[in-house]
Amino acid sequence: YLGFTTSLYSELGLPFGLQGVASLPFVIGTSTKVAGSATSTGQVIPAGQYRKISLGDILVGLQYGLPTDTPLALRLDLKIPGYSVPATTGLAEAFPGAGDGQVDATLWGSAGGSFGDVYAYVETGFRYRSPGGVASDTSEQGRVYAHGFVGFAQVGYLLVQGFYVNAYSQWVWDGSADAIT
Repeated sequence: YLGFTTSLYSELGLPFGLQGVASLPFVIGTSTKVAGSATSTGQVIPAGQYRKISLGDILVGLQYGLPTDTPLALRLDLKIPGYSVPATTGLAEAFPGAGDGQVDATLWGSAGGSFGDVYAYVETGFRYRSPGGVASDTSEQGRVYAHGFVGFAQVGYLLVQGFYVNAYSQWVWDGSADAIT
């Protein structure tokens, strides 16, 4: 599997300490199948490359900057699939997915700041995963998506004016043996 994602990202300052956030991702994914590959139903998949080019999981959110001396914020995100979710049986299994087909809502708490040429921030929250997603076949396949705690941390350094390098880490903990996510 080889995948690439690029996104249009936007933030919009709103009155009363609010900020709108949106991300529109574009996904290109390629799966390579060898001779003899088969679907879960036993259908033979012809050898070759199977490519999907589509929108990914669209993210829209609303953030509120808390009125404190420390940069703190609360944000509610909604993740909505920007693609159709076909049945994942038969030859459709050969094509990579653009996302998980879920509609998710996440409530985040954020803190961050900058120190000279270095910036850092951390976020932690709780993600609610909709039952069954938007794919008509997820309930038929017995998929159960677990709600859980999520986190994100990033640190960056101003290398030259206008150019940052950064490192980040993400985590998910749902406390279950969720085999899907």
